[in-house]
Amino acid sequence: MLLAETGYDVSHVPYLVDWSLKPPSKLLDDEFMLQYFREKAMLTQTLFRLTLFKIRKVLRDNISEQATQLPLPKSIIAAVQLKDELT
Repeated sequence: MLLAETGYDVSHVPYLVDWSLKPPSKLLDDEFMLQYFREKAMLTQTLFRLTLFKIRKVLRDNISEQATQLPLPKSIIAAVQLKDELT
């Protein structure tokens, strides 16, 4: 769930967008989680979320430290560092 909440694009997971495909048994056993991920896969990501995801992908290693060096407002740096998501 954390990955989906922090911007991982679950729409690339075939069984989440094509309901004719059978999901893994773990998700079949948990209807709530399956529905949660399917809904996430159908949502369009905001430009803000896509930008954060791209920044994190570019920084790759030691994201928290490198983010402090970016010429961005502190609120955006905190978002890149996932401070709201991890606290």
